[in-house]
Amino acid sequence: MSDLQDRFQKKPYGWREIDIAAVVAMLIYDQKVTIKYGGATIQPIDPKLPDMLRKKSEIGRTWVNNATTFFNNYVGKGAQPAVRALISYYRVFHKEGPLELAFLPASVQEMLRGLDMYDPAFGSAFYEGTWNAGFDHAEALSRINCPVLLIQADTSFMEDGTLNGAMSKEMADKAMELLKDAEYVRINAGHVTNLEAPDEFINVLTGFFLEKNN
Repeated sequence: MSDLQDRFQKKPYGWREIDIAAVVAMLIYDQKVTIKYGGATIQPIDPKLPDMLRKKSEIGRTWVNNATTFFNNYVGKGAQPAVRALISYYRVFHKEGPLELAFLPASVQEMLRGLDMYDPAFGSAFYEGTWNAGFDHAEALSRINCPVLLIQADTSFMEDGTLNGAMSKEMADKAMELLKDAEYVRINAGHVTNLEAPDEFINVLTGFFLEKNN
């Protein structure tokens, strides 16, 4: 790995160390290259892989280590070790600030960036439904007098009945009934709509504000 770093950091390439590590990690994950350690080939799911890329930095964040299903669904099957390795390697050179791994899907990027600022207590309260206890949504919506654009992304229900999304279609319909001046738009995208469908998102916003300003 040190040979690769030395070669591609110099002219004519001039790549950053984290960019080199990212490319190598994805090549390993795609099984286009192999790394040998002690004469044995390191597999993408091998726990030694992070050390091959990050040298002696600390282990990736606990959430990443335990989010196998999330990365299987949103990055690719078996992707967690490669992501964990990249995060660990990134933190060797960037101790502070949000993670910036631009090659990952937009929703995953946003999730990882938020880890530095995430409050687990909020997540617990949101899941339990206590984070806005005593707040009357219907009353608040009915008191809004300005024009409102309600954008809804794709939603689904988990096997246990939990809503996987901010609001169901029925909730959106109820909100539209309560709002005095509102427009509803459905965008075929995940939670981070502005990153996953940026062109459509911008067109919707532009059309809404231009119409209201005329």
